[in-house]
Amino acid sequence: MNIAVMTMYGNYYNGDKLFDRTACNIGQNLLLPGIRLKEYIETNGDKYHTYDVYKDNNIDKLICFDIPSNSYFFNNSIQSWVRYLLMGKWLNDGFSKLEKTISVENRILIVQEPPVVSPKSYNMDYHKYFGKILTWNPDLVDNKKYFDFKYPQPVPEKLYSVPFTDKKMFTQISGNKKGVGDNELYSERKKVIDFFEQNDDDFEFYGFGWEKENLKTYKGRTDDKLETLSQYKFSFTFENCSGLKGYVTEKIFDCFFAGTVPIYWGAEDIDNYIPEECYIDYRKFKSIEEVVDFCQKLTEEEYEKYRVAAKNYLNSDYFKENFSVEAYVERMCRAILD
Repeated sequence: MNIAVMTMYGNYYNGDKLFDRTACNIGQNLLLPGIRLKEYIETNGDKYHTYDVYKDNNIDKLICFDIPSNSYFFNNSIQSWVRYLLMGKWLNDGFSKLEKTISVENRILIVQEPPVVSPKSYNMDYHKYFGKILTWNPDLVDNKKYFDFKYPQPVPEKLYSVPFTDKKMFTQISGNKKGVGDNELYSERKKVIDFFEQNDDDFEFYGFGWEKENLKTYKGRTDDKLETLSQYKFSFTFENCSGLKGYVTEKIFDCFFAGTVPIYWGAEDIDNYIPEECYIDYRKFKSIEEVVDFCQKLTEEEYEKYRVAAKNYLNSDYFKENFSVEAYVERMCRAILD
Protein backbone atom coordinates (compact mmCIF):
# COMPACT_ATOMS: atom_id res chain seq x y z
CA MET A 1 0.00 0.00 0.00
CA ASN A 2 1.24 3.48 -0.92
CA ILE A 3 0.55 6.05 1.81
CA ALA A 4 1.09 9.75 1.06
CA VAL A 5 1.51 12.61 3.54
CA MET A 6 0.63 16.30 3.16
CA THR A 7 1.18 19.15 5.64
CA MET A 8 -0.01 22.74 5.94
CA TYR A 9 3.52 23.96 5.14
CA GLY A 10 3.34 23.66 1.37
CA ASN A 11 6.46 22.35 -0.31
CA TYR A 12 8.79 22.82 2.66
CA TYR A 13 8.85 19.14 3.62
CA ASN A 14 8.79 17.78 0.06
CA GLY A 15 11.16 15.02 -0.94
CA ASP A 16 10.60 13.21 2.37
CA LYS A 17 12.20 16.05 4.37
CA LEU A 18 9.35 15.43 6.80
CA PHE A 19 11.32 12.40 7.92
CA ASP A 20 14.63 14.22 8.35
CA ARG A 21 15.21 15.06 12.03
CA THR A 22 17.33 18.09 11.08
CA ALA A 23 14.63 19.68 8.89
CA CYS A 24 12.66 21.24 11.77
CA ASN A 25 14.29 24.23 13.47
CA ILE A 26 11.61 25.12 16.05
CA GLY A 27 12.07 22.25 18.47
CA GLN A 28 14.05 19.15 19.26
CA ASN A 29 12.85 15.74 18.10
CA LEU A 30 9.55 17.16 16.80
CA LEU A 31 9.82 15.04 13.65
CA LEU A 32 10.95 11.87 15.43
CA PRO A 33 7.44 10.40 15.95
CA GLY A 34 6.75 10.64 12.22
CA ILE A 35 10.07 8.97 11.48
CA ARG A 36 9.24 6.11 13.82
CA LEU A 37 5.80 5.78 12.21
CA LYS A 38 7.37 5.60 8.75
CA GLU A 39 9.83 2.94 9.92
CA TYR A 40 7.06 0.81 11.42
CA ILE A 41 4.78 1.07 8.38
CA GLU A 42 7.56 0.23 5.94
CA THR A 43 8.74 -2.70 8.08
CA ASN A 44 5.37 -4.25 7.30
CA GLY A 45 5.84 -3.83 3.56
CA ASP A 46 3.88 -0.63 2.92
CA LYS A 47 5.32 2.67 1.64
CA TYR A 48 5.06 6.01 3.46
CA HIS A 49 6.29 9.16 1.70
CA THR A 50 5.44 12.82 1.23
CA TYR A 51 2.80 13.39 -1.43
CA ASP A 52 5.17 14.74 -4.08
CA VAL A 53 7.26 11.55 -4.15
CA TYR A 54 4.41 9.64 -5.79
CA LYS A 55 3.89 12.29 -8.50
CA ASP A 56 0.09 11.96 -8.17
CA ASN A 57 0.19 8.27 -9.11
CA ASN A 58 -0.81 5.09 -7.30
CA ILE A 59 -1.67 6.58 -3.89
CA ASP A 60 -3.83 4.28 -1.77
CA LYS A 61 -4.21 6.45 1.34
CA LEU A 62 -3.65 10.14 2.04
CA ILE A 63 -2.71 11.55 5.46
CA CYS A 64 -3.09 15.32 5.91
CA PHE A 65 -1.48 16.93 8.94
CA ASP A 66 -3.87 19.89 9.13
CA ILE A 67 -5.60 21.18 6.01
CA PRO A 68 -2.83 21.25 3.39
CA SER A 69 -1.45 24.22 1.55
CA ASN A 70 -3.03 24.98 -1.82
CA SER A 71 0.40 24.62 -3.42
CA TYR A 72 -0.12 20.85 -3.35
CA PHE A 73 -3.07 21.14 -5.68
CA PHE A 74 -2.06 23.90 -8.07
CA ASN A 75 1.43 24.21 -9.48
CA ASN A 76 0.68 27.60 -11.02
CA SER A 77 0.93 30.13 -8.16
CA ILE A 78 -1.03 32.80 -10.05
CA GLN A 79 -3.86 30.35 -10.64
CA SER A 80 -3.76 29.36 -6.99
CA TRP A 81 -3.98 32.92 -5.66
CA VAL A 82 -6.76 33.89 -8.08
CA ARG A 83 -8.81 30.96 -6.88
CA TYR A 84 -8.08 31.81 -3.26
CA LEU A 85 -8.64 35.56 -3.40
CA LEU A 86 -11.44 35.89 -5.94
CA MET A 87 -13.38 32.64 -5.78
CA GLY A 88 -12.34 31.08 -2.50
CA LYS A 89 -12.63 27.65 -4.07
CA TRP A 90 -9.06 26.40 -4.36
CA LEU A 91 -9.45 23.80 -1.61
CA ASN A 92 -12.74 22.46 -2.92
CA ASP A 93 -11.24 22.18 -6.39
CA GLY A 94 -8.12 20.57 -4.99
CA PHE A 95 -9.96 17.82 -3.16
CA SER A 96 -12.25 17.33 -6.15
CA LYS A 97 -9.09 16.70 -8.13
CA LEU A 98 -8.09 14.03 -5.59
CA GLU A 99 -11.45 12.28 -5.96
CA LYS A 100 -10.17 10.74 -9.19
CA THR A 101 -7.40 8.87 -7.39
CA ILE A 102 -8.10 8.75 -3.63
CA SER A 103 -11.58 8.12 -2.26
CA VAL A 104 -12.85 9.99 0.80
CA GLU A 105 -12.70 6.90 3.02
CA ASN A 106 -9.00 6.61 2.26
CA ARG A 107 -8.18 10.14 3.42
CA ILE A 108 -7.29 10.95 7.03
CA LEU A 109 -7.01 14.42 8.57
CA ILE A 110 -4.85 14.95 11.65
CA VAL A 111 -5.86 18.23 13.31
CA GLN A 112 -2.67 19.30 15.09
CA GLU A 113 -2.49 23.08 15.10
CA PRO A 114 -5.00 25.28 16.97
CA PRO A 115 -7.42 27.63 15.18
CA VAL A 116 -5.06 30.61 15.50
CA VAL A 117 -2.51 28.74 13.36
CA SER A 118 -4.64 26.65 10.99
CA PRO A 119 -8.19 28.04 10.94
CA LYS A 120 -9.06 26.03 7.82
CA SER A 121 -8.68 22.82 9.80
CA TYR A 122 -11.66 23.89 11.93
CA ASN A 123 -13.96 24.67 9.02
CA MET A 124 -16.40 21.77 9.25
CA ASP A 125 -17.20 22.12 5.54
CA TYR A 126 -13.74 20.74 4.80
CA HIS A 127 -14.17 17.74 7.08
CA LYS A 128 -16.46 16.10 4.52
CA TYR A 129 -13.37 15.43 2.41
CA PHE A 130 -12.03 12.93 4.96
CA GLY A 131 -13.14 9.51 6.10
CA LYS A 132 -11.37 9.79 9.46
CA ILE A 133 -10.27 12.77 11.52
CA LEU A 134 -7.90 12.62 14.48
CA THR A 135 -8.23 15.47 16.96
CA TRP A 136 -7.05 16.41 20.44
CA ASN A 137 -10.49 17.94 21.16
CA PRO A 138 -12.31 15.42 23.40
CA ASP A 139 -15.68 17.02 22.63
CA LEU A 140 -15.43 15.93 18.98
CA VAL A 141 -14.28 12.35 19.52
CA ASP A 142 -17.03 9.84 18.69
CA ASN A 143 -14.82 6.90 17.57
CA LYS A 144 -16.74 6.78 14.30
CA LYS A 145 -15.40 9.65 12.22
CA TYR A 146 -13.49 11.56 14.90
CA PHE A 147 -10.77 9.79 16.89
CA ASP A 148 -8.48 10.75 19.74
CA PHE A 149 -5.08 12.28 18.98
CA LYS A 150 -2.39 13.48 21.36
CA TYR A 151 0.86 15.24 20.53
CA PRO A 152 3.58 12.58 20.89
CA GLN A 153 6.45 13.44 23.22
CA PRO A 154 9.80 11.74 22.53
CA VAL A 155 11.63 11.37 25.83
CA PRO A 156 15.33 12.28 25.40
CA GLU A 157 18.03 9.85 26.46
CA LYS A 158 19.12 12.30 29.16
CA LEU A 159 16.83 14.19 31.51
CA TYR A 160 18.50 17.33 32.82
CA SER A 161 18.92 17.90 36.54
CA VAL A 162 20.88 21.11 37.14
CA PRO A 163 21.14 21.84 40.89
CA PHE A 164 18.77 24.46 42.27
CA THR A 165 21.60 26.74 43.40
CA ASP A 166 23.21 26.72 39.93
CA LYS A 167 20.10 27.83 38.09
CA LYS A 168 19.09 31.32 37.05
CA MET A 169 15.51 32.35 37.75
CA PHE A 170 13.14 32.93 34.80
CA THR A 171 13.20 32.28 31.07
CA GLN A 172 10.93 32.05 28.05
CA ILE A 173 11.55 30.59 24.60
CA SER A 174 9.26 32.04 21.95
CA GLY A 175 9.40 33.41 18.43
CA ASN A 176 8.37 36.95 17.57
CA LYS A 177 4.97 36.12 16.12
CA LYS A 178 1.54 37.69 16.11
CA GLY A 179 -1.67 35.74 16.47
CA VAL A 180 -5.26 36.38 15.46
CA GLY A 181 -8.23 35.59 17.69
CA ASP A 182 -9.51 36.35 21.15
CA ASN A 183 -7.67 33.48 22.82
CA GLU A 184 -4.26 33.78 21.12
CA LEU A 185 -1.33 33.83 23.56
CA TYR A 186 1.41 35.32 21.38
CA SER A 187 0.58 38.75 22.80
CA GLU A 188 0.65 37.36 26.35
CA ARG A 189 4.19 36.10 25.81
CA LYS A 190 5.13 39.61 24.72
CA LYS A 191 3.55 41.01 27.90
CA VAL A 192 5.86 38.80 29.94
CA ILE A 193 8.85 40.21 28.07
CA ASP A 194 7.59 43.78 28.48
CA PHE A 195 7.15 43.25 32.22
CA PHE A 196 10.72 42.09 32.74
CA GLU A 197 12.08 44.81 30.48
CA GLN A 198 10.69 47.28 33.02
CA ASN A 199 11.79 45.35 36.10
CA ASP A 200 15.09 44.09 37.45
CA ASP A 201 13.94 40.54 38.16
CA ASP A 202 16.17 37.74 36.91
CA PHE A 203 14.81 36.97 33.41
CA GLU A 204 16.33 36.07 30.03
CA PHE A 205 14.50 34.93 26.93
CA TYR A 206 15.34 33.29 23.60
CA GLY A 207 13.78 32.81 20.18
CA PHE A 208 13.84 33.92 16.57
CA GLY A 209 12.66 37.23 15.17
CA TRP A 210 13.64 39.47 18.11
CA GLU A 211 17.04 40.59 16.83
CA LYS A 212 15.89 44.07 15.80
CA GLU A 213 13.84 44.79 18.92
CA ASN A 214 16.76 46.00 21.09
CA LEU A 215 15.54 44.22 24.23
CA LYS A 216 17.94 43.95 27.16
CA THR A 217 16.53 40.58 28.28
CA TYR A 218 16.91 38.96 24.85
CA LYS A 219 19.77 36.45 24.61
CA GLY A 220 19.40 35.34 21.00
CA ARG A 221 18.34 32.06 19.49
CA THR A 222 19.06 28.70 21.03
CA ASP A 223 20.39 25.65 19.22
CA ASP A 224 19.51 23.35 22.10
CA LYS A 225 16.17 24.14 23.70
CA LEU A 226 16.44 21.61 26.52
CA GLU A 227 19.97 22.63 27.45
CA THR A 228 18.87 26.27 27.58
CA LEU A 229 15.76 25.57 29.63
CA SER A 230 17.75 23.48 32.08
CA GLN A 231 19.73 26.54 33.19
CA TYR A 232 16.63 28.22 34.65
CA LYS A 233 14.32 27.44 37.56
CA PHE A 234 11.13 28.56 35.82
CA SER A 235 9.96 28.98 32.24
CA PHE A 236 6.90 30.93 31.13
CA THR A 237 5.26 28.24 29.02
CA PHE A 238 2.28 29.50 27.05
CA GLU A 239 0.61 27.51 24.28
CA ASN A 240 -0.27 29.32 21.06
CA CYS A 241 -3.79 29.85 22.40
CA SER A 242 -5.85 29.27 25.52
CA GLY A 243 -9.33 28.01 26.32
CA LEU A 244 -9.18 24.79 24.30
CA LYS A 245 -9.74 21.31 25.69
CA GLY A 246 -7.02 18.75 25.06
CA TYR A 247 -4.57 21.13 23.39
CA VAL A 248 -1.36 20.05 25.14
CA THR A 249 1.85 20.33 23.11
CA GLU A 250 5.59 19.79 23.53
CA LYS A 251 6.04 23.12 25.33
CA ILE A 252 5.23 21.86 28.82
CA PHE A 253 6.94 18.50 28.27
CA ASP A 254 10.17 20.19 27.18
CA CYS A 255 10.28 21.81 30.61
CA PHE A 256 9.88 18.43 32.28
CA PHE A 257 12.70 16.96 30.17
CA ALA A 258 14.93 19.95 31.00
CA GLY A 259 14.25 19.87 34.73
CA THR A 260 12.73 23.34 34.83
CA VAL A 261 9.33 24.17 36.28
CA PRO A 262 6.80 25.43 33.73
CA ILE A 263 4.58 28.41 34.45
CA TYR A 264 1.82 27.11 32.21
CA TRP A 265 -1.09 28.66 30.34
CA GLY A 266 -2.91 26.85 27.57
CA ALA A 267 -5.33 23.92 27.68
CA GLU A 268 -8.31 24.75 29.86
CA ASP A 269 -8.40 21.15 31.10
CA ILE A 270 -4.66 20.67 31.53
CA ASP A 271 -5.17 18.94 34.89
CA ASN A 272 -7.00 16.12 33.05
CA TYR A 273 -3.73 15.28 31.32
CA ILE A 274 -0.95 16.38 33.68
CA PRO A 275 -1.15 16.43 37.50
CA GLU A 276 -1.27 19.97 38.85
CA GLU A 277 1.69 19.33 41.17
CA CYS A 278 3.95 19.19 38.08
CA TYR A 279 3.54 22.83 37.02
CA ILE A 280 2.54 26.32 38.15
CA ASP A 281 -0.85 27.29 36.74
CA TYR A 282 -0.56 30.87 35.47
CA ARG A 283 -4.35 31.27 35.51
CA LYS A 284 -4.42 31.13 39.31
CA PHE A 285 -2.61 34.46 39.60
CA LYS A 286 -4.06 37.90 39.05
CA SER A 287 -0.91 39.37 37.51
CA ILE A 288 2.64 38.66 36.40
CA GLU A 289 3.80 40.35 39.61
CA GLU A 290 1.92 37.77 41.68
CA VAL A 291 3.36 34.75 39.91
CA VAL A 292 6.88 36.20 40.06
CA ASP A 293 6.50 36.83 43.78
CA PHE A 294 5.19 33.29 44.32
CA CYS A 295 8.14 31.74 42.49
CA GLN A 296 10.72 33.88 44.25
CA LYS A 297 9.42 32.80 47.65
CA LEU A 298 9.57 29.06 46.95
CA THR A 299 12.15 27.22 49.00
CA GLU A 300 14.46 24.69 47.39
CA GLU A 301 12.45 21.89 48.99
CA GLU A 302 9.18 23.26 47.63
CA TYR A 303 10.74 23.73 44.20
CA GLU A 304 12.06 20.17 44.07
CA LYS A 305 8.57 18.81 44.69
CA TYR A 306 7.55 20.09 41.24
CA ARG A 307 10.53 18.43 39.59
CA VAL A 308 10.02 15.11 41.36
CA ALA A 309 6.34 15.13 40.40
CA ALA A 310 7.25 15.76 36.76
CA LYS A 311 9.76 12.88 36.73
CA ASN A 312 7.22 10.56 38.29
CA TYR A 313 4.67 11.60 35.68
CA LEU A 314 7.07 10.87 32.80
CA ASN A 315 7.56 7.38 34.24
CA SER A 316 3.83 6.78 34.70
CA ASP A 317 1.70 4.34 32.73
CA TYR A 318 -0.61 7.22 31.81
CA PHE A 319 2.16 9.13 30.04
CA LYS A 320 3.40 6.03 28.23
CA GLU A 321 -0.10 5.02 27.11
CA ASN A 322 -1.06 8.49 25.89
CA PHE A 323 1.93 10.66 24.99
CA SER A 324 4.79 8.29 24.19
CA VAL A 325 6.05 7.80 20.65
CA GLU A 326 5.02 4.15 20.88
CA ALA A 327 1.45 5.15 21.73
CA TYR A 328 1.46 7.58 18.80
CA VAL A 329 2.63 4.92 16.34
CA GLU A 330 -0.03 2.50 17.59
CA ARG A 331 -2.76 5.15 17.38
CA MET A 332 -1.76 6.23 13.88
CA CYS A 333 -1.47 2.66 12.60
CA ARG A 334 -4.99 1.91 13.81
CA ALA A 335 -6.26 4.89 11.86
CA ILE A 336 -4.25 4.19 8.72
CA LEU A 337 -4.21 0.41 8.46
CA ASP A 338 -7.57 -0.64 9.94
